[in-house]
Order: sequence, then structure tokens, then C-alpha cells
Amino acid sequence: MFLLVSFLNSNIASKETKLDPEKQILDEKSKLNYVSTVSSVKKQTEAVVAEKNTGKVAGASVAGGKVYLGFAFESRSVARVNQVQGQIGRAFPLYMTYLQWGNPQNSTINSAFFSVFNSTGTIPIISWEPWSPFNGVNQPDYKLSNIANGNFDSYVKNSALAIKAYNKPVFLRFAHEMNGNWYPWGGTVNGNSASDYITAYRHVHDIFAQNGVGNVTWIWCPDTWSFPQFNGNNISDYYPGSGYVDWVGLDGYNFGNSKAGQKWKSFTELFSPGYKQVSGYNKPIMIAETASSESGGNKASWIASTFDREIPQNFPRIKAVIWFDINKETDWDLASSPTSMSQFKNSVANDIYKPTPVISNAKIISP
Repeated sequence: MFLLVSFLNSNIASKETKLDPEKQILDEKSKLNYVSTVSSVKKQTEAVVAEKNTGKVAGASVAGGKVYLGFAFESRSVARVNQVQGQIGRAFPLYMTYLQWGNPQNSTINSAFFSVFNSTGTIPIISWEPWSPFNGVNQPDYKLSNIANGNFDSYVKNSALAIKAYNKPVFLRFAHEMNGNWYPWGGTVNGNSASDYITAYRHVHDIFAQNGVGNVTWIWCPDTWSFPQFNGNNISDYYPGSGYVDWVGLDGYNFGNSKAGQKWKSFTELFSPGYKQVSGYNKPIMIAETASSESGGNKASWIASTFDREIPQNFPRIKAVIWFDINKETDWDLASSPTSMSQFKNSVANDIYKPTPVISNAKIISP
């Protein structure tokens, strides 16, 4: 899910409505009917439906343990964190923010960048996006081979050193949803391939290693469904290797009927395809972006089912969940209705979602 975050406050916010590429990409993604793109995925789709009917996901034979809770917001703001903490009646440990390499207003990692996390006591999840958010998918400057060939090494190194100087644990999610066709780093667009993605990812990772940056926990994060679906664009085609990944992320949204061609989907329907594919990597799994629309079903019931039953009972490898708390192309935010907010507050009051972050060797590990 593409999110353009303004680093500035009200003066920049007034300009955000003009950033048409953002809305265009979100709208295009919302139109994708993953389960009917090609016949080769029919068998997988039928398996997902069967699991929904039985209430189980393949490989989920035991209940899960603790799960970190986090939020993604549109801006970096202490006030926004305090607002949501007040709404849900508790603190949360993880705070996702977005940086675009080619956006001068929102590309720099420095001490000022980390101030909001210091003030709120949250752990940053940096979604690090190699593109200019104003120019759509076709961006030759940000072709993956250019990243691998060193065109951005100075920027990457400076960012790495700033994170090292922060000297606290940081999640870094580089070039997420690479198995979709809505970002210029996707493996099926902009002259890229899946192998190009792996090479670029490893190159960025290696710069951090070469500069002794040990406080980064790396998240490799595909979308739960690949699009387009064909051999060569499967989730597994993009895996950079166990030594380059600390956590595996998955993104997925219940659009309901808020967009033409979409339908109401349970958490299990959304995530079991990707979950089954990444479970074999033996990494903790983070649902790095998820939310539900109010349109086409009961959002409060979706929240209750997701957090009270489906995650703890059927997805034992999920160890963190990030709610996309933004009213964007549909009403993802919890404030979309009093019942949704109330249900979320009740669900995440469970001790399952209250673990203290576990840090080992400056890395965030599974609770």
C-alpha cells in the first residue's frame, strides 16, 4: 500500500491533495482482483476458501504467543501518537513511517528524524521507498540495477550512519510489495526482474554491514498476493536469503466493496496465501500493513475476528501487527466508527498484544 508521508506539518499538508500519483496508485491497486487473474492460481484460491470454512490455516496446528502492536500514520507527530494511545487506552511499541529517496521534503534520516520516536518511546519502522513519489511507476533513474550499481550509495551510506548514530533498535523495511506492479522497484515493471530486486536488496544491506550498523532489524515484505500472477513473480522469487532477513512482512487490506471489483475478505482469506509461502523461511512474521474498510460488511466484527480468534488461533508465526490508521482511499482508520474503535480497544487490551519489546544484540526479536 503506497503512503506518501509529509515530513512538514500544516503548510505541507495543504499541498498533499495535489499529489495525484499517490491516489492513482492506491486506486489501481484496489482494482486488482488477485484471485481471478490467471487460472494457475485457482487451486490456491480454493485452498484458502476451504481453510476459511474450517477455521484453520495450513500449518497452524498450535496457538500463537505474544504479538507486538503498532500503527502507521500519515505524519510523524507526537500528538498523533498520543491521540491514538488515548483512543485505545494503552501505549503501543511500534510506529511505522515512510521515507521516499526522491522526495526532498521526506528523504533524510538524521537526529531530527528520530525525535518523535524518542519523545513517544516507540520503535521506528522505516518503510524506505526508492523512488520519486510524484512520477508514477516508470522511473528509469530508480531502476533496481541502478541501485545495485551504486548510483545511490552516498545516500544509503549517510542514512546508514545516521541510524548507527541513533544507537537504538530500528526496523528497516526496504522496497516493500516488490511482487506487485504499482511501485518502480517491482520485479515486473521499470525494466526490473526478481533477481534484480535480490541484488539491489543485498547491495543496500551490505552497505549497512560494511559500515558497522548493527542496530537495524531488516524486514523483507512482499504483498500477500502477487500481481500479476505467473511463474517468476511468486513471493519466493524475491527472497534475498536468510542472512539478509530478520523478519518477514506481509501486507494486505480488506477493501470490502469500497472499490469496484472488490469484495469483503476475512483476515484469513487475505493472509493465508502469503503466510503459507513465507512460513518456511522460519522467520518471525509481521503483518506490516493491514486494515479494513467499513464498506460491505461489519468492520467491528472483522476486527474482533482478526484479533480475538484468527491471529492467535490460526497464525502462530505472526509476531507483530501494524494497523494502517489513515483515512485514505477508504476509511481504514479506527475512528471510522465508534463501534470499530471500541472493538479494537477491547481486542488489543488482551495480554497477547502487550509484550514488552525483546532486544538482543541491538535487534528486535520475536516476543
